[in-house]
Amino acid sequence: MRGLGDGLSHLFRMTRALVAGGRRVDIAGVERQVGLFCAKTLDLPPEDGRTLRPMLVSLLADLDALSGDLDALSSDLEALAGDLVQPANTQKPGQIPDS
Repeated sequence: MRGLGDGLSHLFRMTRALVAGGRRVDIAGVERQVGLFCAKTLDLPPEDGRTLRPMLVSLLADLDALSGDLDALSSDLEALAGDLVQPANTQKPGQIPDS
C-alpha cells in the first residue's frame, strides 16, 4: 500500500513540476491509479487503514495542489485564447479601414 501511495505522491509532484515548467501533461491514467489505491485502502482492516491516515492527508494535499495548478493553467489558456480571437468585422462595405 505504501508503495502505491508513494508512487501517486511522486506522480502528483512530478506532474506539478511539468505544468510549472510549461510542459504538456497527460493525466488520463491517474483516475484508474487513484481508484485502485482507494479500493485497496478500503479492503484493509480498520486498524491498518488508520495507520495510512497521514499518507492519505499528504496525498490529498498533493492532489489539491495539482488541481489548483491545472485550474490556473486552464484560466491562463482561456485568457490567451480570448486575446487571440479577432473582433467581428464592423466595417461597412466601401468604408476605408482605419489604420
